[in-house]
Amino acid sequence: MINRTYEEGVFKSKWLSKFINCWFFTGEKIKIEKLIYYSFFIIKKRFNISSLFFFFESLERLKPWVGLKLHRGYSKKKKIQVCPLILNSKVQFKKAMYWLIKSTQLRKESCLSIKISNEICNLIFNEITNSIKKKKEHYNYAVMFKSVKTFKW
Repeated sequence: MINRTYEEGVFKSKWLSKFINCWFFTGEKIKIEKLIYYSFFIIKKRFNISSLFFFFESLERLKPWVGLKLHRGYSKKKKIQVCPLILNSKVQFKKAMYWLIKSTQLRKESCLSIKISNEICNLIFNEITNSIKKKKEHYNYAVMFKSVKTFKW
């Protein structure tokens, strides 16, 4: 089986194509591509900097370095424990994209492209958004369970 990486058309970025594919609600990829490209156009027009740079920088600020995994103990009680673990870069980017999508869906602007551009800009300029709150909550949860298993802090 051949492993192919599919890149999207305009920016030729594999991670941007994954971001576009994560947005599917009803399978209308062309509409979502247009909305995301328009949000990138808004960022480019507002700041005169590459919008792809803004996108990757926001994902860099959002990606977690520690993850959580459920560990089931095989004793009589069968306890389920939460274990923190260090994530590789691929999983970090996937979690950051997921949090970015969920936080843009919770925003109250009218158009989806405006929501995406405002969320990315707020992440760049260190404003507190729902995605940053989710990252901090995730980290605090990992700190709470760091004594469960052996983990290098």
